Amino acid sequence: MTDPVIRAHGQTITLAGGTLTVYRDELTRALYGPGRVIEVATITGYTTHTCPGPLRQKLVIDGPTPPLAIDFGPGQRDQLEALAGELDRIIGGDAPSVAAQSIPGFCVTVIGADAPDGVWDKPTAIAVASVTDGNLGAVHRYSFSGDPARDTQTFTSLADTLSTLLEKQQAATASTTGTGKAVLVAHNAYKVLSILRRTAARLGVAVPAAEVMCTLALWRSLHHSTGWASEIQAAAAMSGTPTGDDPQPVDETCPLADRLAATVRLACALAVGTGQPVSDIRALAAAAGLAPGQVTGGALTPVLEEADAAIAYPAPAAGTATPKKTSTAAAAAPPAASGRSGGGRGSRRGPAPWSRVQAPETIPDPNPDADPEGVLFGQLVVLSGDFGAHSKEELFRLIADKGAQLKTNVTKKTTILVAGDWGKKTSKVKKAERYKQDGQDIRIWRDTDLYEALGIAADPMQEEPPF
Repeated sequence: MTDPVIRAHGQTITLAGGTLTVYRDELTRALYGPGRVIEVATITGYTTHTCPGPLRQKLVIDGPTPPLAIDFGPGQRDQLEALAGELDRIIGGDAPSVAAQSIPGFCVTVIGADAPDGVWDKPTAIAVASVTDGNLGAVHRYSFSGDPARDTQTFTSLADTLSTLLEKQQAATASTTGTGKAVLVAHNAYKVLSILRRTAARLGVAVPAAEVMCTLALWRSLHHSTGWASEIQAAAAMSGTPTGDDPQPVDETCPLADRLAATVRLACALAVGTGQPVSDIRALAAAAGLAPGQVTGGALTPVLEEADAAIAYPAPAAGTATPKKTSTAAAAAPPAASGRSGGGRGSRRGPAPWSRVQAPETIPDPNPDADPEGVLFGQLVVLSGDFGAHSKEELFRLIADKGAQLKTNVTKKTTILVAGDWGKKTSKVKKAERYKQDGQDIRIWRDTDLYEALGIAADPMQEEPPF
């Protein structure tokens, strides 16, 4: 058997680790219940049936209670025969022939990077590799010494290799998915691609353009999904990915080659766990409600939820011309009519530039000498959304000075989430609300609550003079 992932009608079957696992898509789950995990040692036999009409054939596995019936479509005869062949091996006392995860047509380019905290333009190493049918190819690792001339030569070789891998992937996806587009996948993609982009800018070397997808964002979106949680947990465990309430699915301290392999295993586990034959990572992103990012021309567009992307990067209206670039002074000038005064919840000024709402690269440590009676002292704080005249970097510094610890993501240890303006609930707010409903002691503040705790005005320009 060449394909260890068997596609049935509305179902995906895998054989690994002594178990046969059936993942069902949403419609099949609604009709027949959730998927099943069966120990192969309990399988005693099977029978095949041709159903009336042209729709499908059926294979019934005996031994488990109740027996497991799997439907195959009219064009899936080869898949039925592949499963029957594996069952014959099991019944005959042999192990299944499956030795590795494979997703036919799942072709991407994966990248990882190491750099000191807060010094993203001076990496110690960057590694890239191609992924074909869900399997990781040779890892190309490039080390950097800090010598500008030598690092420029090394980075030029990296850029050439990356271009070759992306072109290879582009050709592969053109024949399998029809898209012909290259996708660069990373775990914690914003950090990894920022390291790539900033190093390219410092050394004066161009990097190829590509769409970007983040396995960490996919994991966070999908592994809590009501419809797929159990299937993804099972697939993740099968792929060696840690499971639990809020795990770190890829160890970012392990060697780069191992990190790339873990990133690929996670992507495959998520693809299989959704219960549908996902061969294009864009389909997986769509299932997660995510819009791919992009690295192009030295700029990086991050991976966002589709609704957030529509707000942050709205498409121009039909028939309108692309706005011309304005001068630095004009770009910095406040809008004539914002519709918003200070930190209130009036009409939005418009999409917030990502550069203003993103978290700073270096997170300040809590001030140990802060007032222990202060409302923020000892708290674990997360910010989400737009805070108008105040940048995230400024707010992080002020909050840390009050003795609070800052994080960029909501976890079960978060005690305060501050929700700035964004026009809709962000994923962090939704996650905090879910934890709160589950009994976690987490407070959800408005931006005005934070300003009051910090003793600052929502809009410094409107603050009353002290005379």
